[in-house]
Amino acid sequence: KEARHVICNDLFAQVGHTPWKEVSQQFGFKSSIALPLFREGKVFGVFSLYASVIDFFDEEEEALLLESAGDISFAVSVIDREQKRRTAEKELLLLNERFTRISNASNDVLWDWNLVTNDLWWNQNYNILFGLPADSPTPDIKQWEAYVHPDDRQRVLDGLQNAIDGGKTLWSDEYRYIRNDKKEMVIYDRGLIMRDETGK
Repeated sequence: KEARHVICNDLFAQVGHTPWKEVSQQFGFKSSIALPLFREGKVFGVFSLYASVIDFFDEEEEALLLESAGDISFAVSVIDREQKRRTAEKELLLLNERFTRISNASNDVLWDWNLVTNDLWWNQNYNILFGLPADSPTPDIKQWEAYVHPDDRQRVLDGLQNAIDGGKTLWSDEYRYIRNDKKEMVIYDRGLIMRDETGK
């Protein structure tokens, strides 16, 4: 209850040990030590050892067993973290598979712009819609800007930047976009702006 180890070096003289006296006599136990095992700072079990002689658990034995209990707790924590990591990886893989299926089933061009790294990702529909070979690299953010029609470009960029700087969560705009064959397409574009805990 107090999350600390307990030593009893004479089980038959220990006050409050009466319920266990018969069991101790049956197995020849005369000394015992119980050490709590911790997982994420909370007790999840007890490591108990018994000896057939009185006063078996001296300071040296106590220190050794405390270290052993600590090693067990550490090992359990490592296993827990590894299991959680594997579970998270499986869930992420499942989400990615679902997203890929949705992306493949959609005719929309999907994109994701990381404002921290400036990386820009597009799904495969970008190349299809804008007349590029399937294996062509998709544009980065600067190339995307260059393909926005010159007469619309500054308005679109200003609106996007104002949405980012203004703390908005949604952005949308309609503009002309230059295809690979130099033809113009009217695009209705929209984005969800996701922020970290600091609002950035």
